[in-house]
Amino acid sequence: VGDIVASVVAHGFRRIVLLNGHGGNDNAMRVAADMLTPEFEVPIVQFTYWYAAAEPIAAILETQKALRHACEAETSMMMALRPELVARDRIPLAKANVTPEVSDLVGGGMYRWRTLGAMSSSGVMGNPEAATPEKGERLIAGIADELARKLLNKDFWTLPFLSEPAAS
Repeated sequence: VGDIVASVVAHGFRRIVLLNGHGGNDNAMRVAADMLTPEFEVPIVQFTYWYAAAEPIAAILETQKALRHACEAETSMMMALRPELVARDRIPLAKANVTPEVSDLVGGGMYRWRTLGAMSSSGVMGNPEAATPEKGERLIAGIADELARKLLNKDFWTLPFLSEPAAS
């Protein structure tokens, strides 16, 4: 990631966006933004699209509050984009062997690392049975609109991001 940022900065880009689309990368991408911003002295924003577009996603979903793994949202988007990759015959298996969420046991604000397989033997977190291609198209459009709205906010990019040197 650092090499890519170095390359785009060397080519004159002065606003860098690190878009994350995989849950396992969220923390690493944030650390990268924290390290690379002062190194290259350009504003770098990092976001995970389902957090940055949580409101439009929630407004479209019917059986979940948020995007999960191979769920109503992800399956809908795949049905819209690459329907041949959706194993529709396996969707009913999604309900098998799902363990409770940490927050279900102790409330919010606690994190405990677990493999996806430890949480769900099928790899599904959520409800792919509620997925439709039409919902996928609405999700893709809603996510794109929300991210564009946020990234095009001029005030967002003009926020100070480096300290001014102390006056002597």
